Amino acid sequence: MKNRSMLKMALVSIAVVGVLALAHPSVAKQIPRITNFVILVDQSESMLNKDTLTTSTKATASKSLLMELADYIPELGYSAALQQFSPEKRLIGPSTFNRSDFKAAIANLHDTGWGGTTTALAPALDELDRIMNRFTGKTAVILVSDGMDNRGGDPVAAAQRIHDAYPNLCFHVISMAEKPSGERTLHEISQLGPCAYVDGRELLADRQKREAFVRDIFYVEVPEAATPTAVIEPPPVIEPPVMRAPATKSTPAMATFPMAYFAFDKSGLNGKARSMLDQVAGEMDRNSGMRIYVGGHTDSTGSAAYNQNLSDRRAKAAYDYLRDKGIAADRMQTVGYGERMPKVSNITAEGRAINRRVEVTIRN
Repeated sequence: MKNRSMLKMALVSIAVVGVLALAHPSVAKQIPRITNFVILVDQSESMLNKDTLTTSTKATASKSLLMELADYIPELGYSAALQQFSPEKRLIGPSTFNRSDFKAAIANLHDTGWGGTTTALAPALDELDRIMNRFTGKTAVILVSDGMDNRGGDPVAAAQRIHDAYPNLCFHVISMAEKPSGERTLHEISQLGPCAYVDGRELLADRQKREAFVRDIFYVEVPEAATPTAVIEPPPVIEPPVMRAPATKSTPAMATFPMAYFAFDKSGLNGKARSMLDQVAGEMDRNSGMRIYVGGHTDSTGSAAYNQNLSDRRAKAAYDYLRDKGIAADRMQTVGYGERMPKVSNITAEGRAINRRVEVTIRN
């Protein structure tokens, strides 16, 4: 379940869907949210100096934290890499994530001695292109840094360049910042998408926060199939119903709806989908200023061109239904994203089912 504090935009997610049934849910199954991840670790001198907020160096705290986080990352076939910078060195990968191998690589991070005299964060972010061009699907970059003494260009601009080149990349920041300038740099990088920004010291001190951090980035849980051939509908905990404050003249009410999904290669609406769209129509009736994007999405099966057309049809089906409910056409805009913006990784059947969706987003 997404931690709402990690999200940077208001999202009204809707499902529109076909046939996904489960007769007898049993234990939870983990499916990957992402296909790849890169952990990018600052090894500059400021990280190897004693942390004024703890009794150790920031590098020591970061190393301990990464060891702890590795224990919570499930081995679900992710392609993974561990990269340090200042000085720059690839410690492992990209290769299929194996916990013991990854922890052995983490052990090679320095936590005492001398590091790079300045933080070459911008060049390190630019260098991600050499890894990213080997990946397909959703990628999480987990940046561990104090954000200080940057040389070699603007780190935020470098992060923006990589994000523009690879839209399915998200920068999740574990901040070891002591100074406002470092914190500001790291926070701006995390804000390039709906990504996480967490204080590394708090994460190290709280097991539940560590578990939530890994879950929110790496996997989602769905019920195990009753039979090997069953197709699972993920439970509402993926996108729980949330109603916020009542509308005012200046601020419309916002709502998040549980998701449902399209059947494979389908764009028709069933009763459940229509019921959910009725809720959206009701919100729009109550908030005359609300404008929406209706975005259609597919899984990665088939050609990009075919999926683009299919996503257009899914968005159009939801748009037509809302228009028939009396929502004016000029309050809605359809966008077909094809397979370009998966909700989770497409490497499992359950993940592909989650990606066959429509999302309705508030237009600002």
